[in-house]
Amino acid sequence: MRTYQATQSFSPKIKWLFTIFLSSIVLITLLANAVDDTENTEWIPLIFSVVMAMAALSIIWITKLHLEISEEKISYQLTPFEWKTKYISTSDIDQMVLKKQKWLSYGGLGKRRRIFKKKLAYIMNKNYALEIILKNKTIITFSVDHENQLRSFLKANFTHLLK
Repeated sequence: MRTYQATQSFSPKIKWLFTIFLSSIVLITLLANAVDDTENTEWIPLIFSVVMAMAALSIIWITKLHLEISEEKISYQLTPFEWKTKYISTSDIDQMVLKKQKWLSYGGLGKRRRIFKKKLAYIMNKNYALEIILKNKTIITFSVDHENQLRSFLKANFTHLLK
């Protein structure tokens, strides 16, 4: 049985952009606190802001989308936010579409949900996306790293579902 497996993370450009941004905020806060000429400097809020910035940076650096497609099911997990792997049975799928996408059209990166439209997207800043339309009309979208590999896998195994 053939499977398609992919693990995606945010691009290094995005990671470094957030690192520089949060580091700048922490540095400005430290400098503002050092320049403050009052003797009663508040160190607890400063330490708290540094710890929160470090936590945000570590989450950005370790976030990964794991996607596995087999003939029976599609399994996916966005670590560290989802603790359990989620599954879609291929018998629940109405159609699959591999398309060019713009990540801003989903409202940004990461996990995106539109409750009233029954849409869910896992976007990790790539140019292509696999859109899975379920029989209950729910649409789940996954960004794709290797579009050609996935296209050939889908053509070989899911011709009847591919549009």
